[in-house]
Amino acid sequence: MIKKERRISLDMIIGDKNPEIGLRMEIQNDGDVVFWFYDYGDNFLKDLRVEFCTTGPGGGKSPNTLDASYNLLEAIRKDNKDISMQLSLFNFDELKNLKSLKPFHKRIGDMSPHDYIQILLQKDGDIVLTGFNFKPSYKKDEKPKLKSKMSLEFSASGGQSPHTKKALLNLCLAIQKDNNENPIGK
Repeated sequence: MIKKERRISLDMIIGDKNPEIGLRMEIQNDGDVVFWFYDYGDNFLKDLRVEFCTTGPGGGKSPNTLDASYNLLEAIRKDNKDISMQLSLFNFDELKNLKSLKPFHKRIGDMSPHDYIQILLQKDGDIVLTGFNFKPSYKKDEKPKLKSKMSLEFSASGGQSPHTKKALLNLCLAIQKDNNENPIGK
């Protein structure tokens, strides 16, 4: 696990399906974790940001999600060190054994009720990580509108990120635990 030192740490990974979309994870000086989703399609950079905070003034409403995010960053680092790594490091039978996992996991970020991450566990074993930003509505009966959405898909067969996939499963468990112990939003 990454030490929660007061320093900035960055790592980036792209999904297995679309090389134009990437995820950069950042640990800020205060220990907060930021998910930055990037889309480089059409030579135009679009980004989306979701942040989870340490306890204290920033909020810290998702301690399990925050800890699992540190582990996800460590897994991305491992996958980036050896991109030719064999998929056999990740055993997809583990996914079948995690009966407590639902196929869909969502957690609102600590800095805005309009930003969240979602993880979808597909039947074929692929894992999709999506970030969402909604534009708040200031009218009484109007729902917030989707501002941006970006997804990275990690493939079960032929994928190059076995550590990242395993860490995403652990992030699912952490989100599930935070949603049960400390529900926020709807």
